[in-house]
Amino acid sequence: MAGTMNSSKVSVIAEIFKSMEYGPVSDSSSLAKAWLKDRKLGPFIDGTFKETSSSEFEVCKPCTEQVIAKVGISLEDDVNAAVNSSIKAADLWNNLGGHKRACLIYSLARHIQKHAALLAQMESLNRGVQSRDPREFDVPALVRYLYHYAGWAQLSSSSELRDWKPMGVVIGVMSGLSSLITLAQIVGPALAGGNTVCLKPPKRSPLPALLFANIASQAGLPPGVINVLPGGSDVGKLLVTHSQISKLMFSGLTGVGRLIRKQTAGLGMHLTLLLSGGKSSMIVFDSADLDSAVEGAVDAAWFNQGQVPWCVGRLFVQESIWDNFVSRLRSRIDQLRVGEAFDHLADVGSPLTKDIIADLAAATAVAKKNGLEIYQAQIPPGLSSENFFLPTLVIGGLADSNRVIDNDGQIPLVAVVPFRTAKEAVTLANNSRYGMAASVWTENASLAVEVAYQLQVC
Repeated sequence: MAGTMNSSKVSVIAEIFKSMEYGPVSDSSSLAKAWLKDRKLGPFIDGTFKETSSSEFEVCKPCTEQVIAKVGISLEDDVNAAVNSSIKAADLWNNLGGHKRACLIYSLARHIQKHAALLAQMESLNRGVQSRDPREFDVPALVRYLYHYAGWAQLSSSSELRDWKPMGVVIGVMSGLSSLITLAQIVGPALAGGNTVCLKPPKRSPLPALLFANIASQAGLPPGVINVLPGGSDVGKLLVTHSQISKLMFSGLTGVGRLIRKQTAGLGMHLTLLLSGGKSSMIVFDSADLDSAVEGAVDAAWFNQGQVPWCVGRLFVQESIWDNFVSRLRSRIDQLRVGEAFDHLADVGSPLTKDIIADLAAATAVAKKNGLEIYQAQIPPGLSSENFFLPTLVIGGLADSNRVIDNDGQIPLVAVVPFRTAKEAVTLANNSRYGMAASVWTENASLAVEVAYQLQVC
């Protein structure tokens, strides 16, 4: 005869499961460390790493400041050599024809798949993002991008596109907020169109781009088709103002984008701003599945440490479900685990620089001064709040008007703001300098389509 448990025992068991603590379960970073060991890194030009007469800069693991590599700084001679190499390779690359370029881009995609674990580990080790993010999302997306643009390379030799001409040398300037997906968005279309690429990765995280270029060389791409110039803003300025550059693609903060626009004014250079900072909006109506919406908000807000422009930064919740939704969101925040990049059980890790942690503290202080409620996850015992940021909610109707989250995408916090009507939700969501993406959460299909049609996104 089956027994029954009284309600007190059930509640005790539920509390045990709710408060259960797990030790760290670490993913491996051995492939990335083995690739870095005894390897002399510097400018990647003509298919090889070049030794430079300049000093080296240290590349550190974000959460511990442990030095993981030393990279030679690119000098003006290296910039000129890389551009000349790209110009020389451009004729060869274009003259290969669309079919051969497609085969080589396809080969690059296959080699990325072969070294997927290595590239994912390098991204986590250098940028501090949780290891599952590049492994499950960024690297597979990079491969899909390359497969897609291999198809475009094949089409470029068709009669329909016979008037398309390559531009020559394309410069790709990336910031610390740039992920492997950004790398794909720069390299894929440029190579498919018959152009060569010269990359300027962020100084703090150049390793994924250097590894990518090395894999491209192994995949059979001719020397000079992809060059990489590590270094600081002075290297970037030399590149973007170079007289022999045809096109510039930039991904990063809006302020840096404006500066580049000024530096390139009058040079006749084509400029593409891929991602220029900011955060996205999420609208939750009372007809939404609240549990799904809460999970969606958490996943969208702190994916990739919350430092890519399609992450949610503004969460608009209908007043009729405000208390219920915010209560569920607080409970979910309490369950988030903060830990190192290779902690398999951690949800959120460390940002690329400690400046972001300081900016988060400053933003929350301003929000509190303005009368807003701040709700944060807790730092686990043994971890320092100086190295890890805490997922943060700024709750209240004043959050949007105070612009506490208008931070160009660097600070990983979310403003939770109430609204009454669909019209008000659209007005609030569109009241932003940014509009990379938006989402509408409701089980009313007609309402979803009506609201989505009015949202101003890229």
